Amino acid sequence: MTEDNNLETILQLGGEGGSITVLGRKIESGEWVFYREVNELFLYEEGNSTVETNPFSIDATGWTELRELITSYPIAHLVPRKIHSDFGDQIWEVALNSQMKKQQLRRWAKACFPSITDQHFELFYQIYRSNHTVVLTGAGMSTESGVPDFRSKAGWWKSIDPMTVATTDALEYNYELFHEFYSERLKGLEKCVPHDGHTILGRWQEKGLVQHLATQNVDLLHEAGGSNGVPHLHGSILTFRCHSCQKAVTKQQFLDKQRCTSCEGKLRPNVVLFGEQLPEYEWNQVLLQIKKADLVIVIGTSLQVYPVSQLPAMTDGKRVYLNREVNEHKGMFDVTIEGSAREVLMEVEKMVSACHSSKWKKNQFSQSDSSDMENI
Repeated sequence: MTEDNNLETILQLGGEGGSITVLGRKIESGEWVFYREVNELFLYEEGNSTVETNPFSIDATGWTELRELITSYPIAHLVPRKIHSDFGDQIWEVALNSQMKKQQLRRWAKACFPSITDQHFELFYQIYRSNHTVVLTGAGMSTESGVPDFRSKAGWWKSIDPMTVATTDALEYNYELFHEFYSERLKGLEKCVPHDGHTILGRWQEKGLVQHLATQNVDLLHEAGGSNGVPHLHGSILTFRCHSCQKAVTKQQFLDKQRCTSCEGKLRPNVVLFGEQLPEYEWNQVLLQIKKADLVIVIGTSLQVYPVSQLPAMTDGKRVYLNREVNEHKGMFDVTIEGSAREVLMEVEKMVSACHSSKWKKNQFSQSDSSDMENI
């Protein structure tokens, strides 16, 4: 073992044949130099062998040489014991290109990114195995942008009965309450911006990892986060029309409580009120995508509102549920992840962003890995 106290452990691998440690330090130019220590003998499948090297000799300078050094070993058969945080992304890319089975790949993922869980890895793994992924989001996707939800313990409906305000009856017979409620929601949305989870889903769409994204939310935060072509199953609170003649009007006209200039009708946001049908085109579009999906990811919805609550059951693909409260729906899904939409997507993005720039392909996993999803 070298006595240089400036050396840091970059990578430590173990296996039945011994262990390998790569140490490194930064030199004045800012580059890293690396030293290798090999304990005992490693045999390659083709019969070649590695031998113990002098830890005081420089085996690699910079990432390109280090990568060549790492891949000179059969790392698919070795266990990562320690990986330097500065090299997690690069080493993860190497692992992805090493034709590992699922269990081995999970081990490397958790070594490269210590904060990820089995559930995070499972979501990543299923996204990259899927050829057609559909994401369906609800109010829990927007709460971390400051938008109140409806059915959690702290949601809107805790203090307001939806059947007294978000209905056509309220619009027609108690317009003051209806207008006040939606005006306050609009004012609250002015302070809301998309969070990291919104922008991650936008990037996944752009990269072709998500083929379709639909939402129950009416706030258009997905579009602000970079998503395109999002069907809004419950409409939009940021566009407006006359309730009587359907003429489009402006937000300011609604806030000013004006009447329709064509028919004197009452103005409203283009949201789906209780008792109204969902927009037919959007519904059919989402249903078509779900039916041909390999993977459906449901994020931040209580699944209590019909008919959207029925959508996850309409796929023959795998189903993943991500929400702060998941117990009620565990039986409907192959994988359930309890937690913050933003935080979970950020953890999965660590694996996605590192590997998407690599030559790794979705079909690289062995057939023995691809048949079943583990029960998480």
